[in-house]
Amino acid sequence: MTIRNIYKKLLTKYMYLNELKTRVTKEGDRYTVIYYLNDKNGMCIYEERQPLSMYQPRPIHVLTEVSMSDIIGELNNISPLEDKDLPILQMEIREDSLNRIKESLQGL
Repeated sequence: MTIRNIYKKLLTKYMYLNELKTRVTKEGDRYTVIYYLNDKNGMCIYEERQPLSMYQPRPIHVLTEVSMSDIIGELNNISPLEDKDLPILQMEIREDSLNRIKESLQGL
C-alpha cells in the first residue's frame, strides 16, 4: 500500500464501504458503479443529464437505480447493523457512488 493510499484511507469519511472493491462502467449516458464484497455484489446506476441552464457548466448525474441489498446483507453478517446505521449507510452509498463516477471522469 502506497503512502498516498494510506493517507487517503485515513482521511476518508466513509465507514462501511472502505474495504469494498468497485468498478465503474459506462453505456451511452448510463454509468454503473458496481460494488464487490466477498461473493456478493451490488450496483448504483446513474444517468448523465445535460445542463439545464448556463449556470450548470457540466452535465449532472442522477441516481436512477440502486441494488445494494446483497452488499448490505453481507455487511450485516460481518458486523451487525442497527437501525440507526441504515440512514448513514444509505447516504454513504449515494455519496460514494457519485464520487466514484467523478473520479472515473477525471481519469478520462
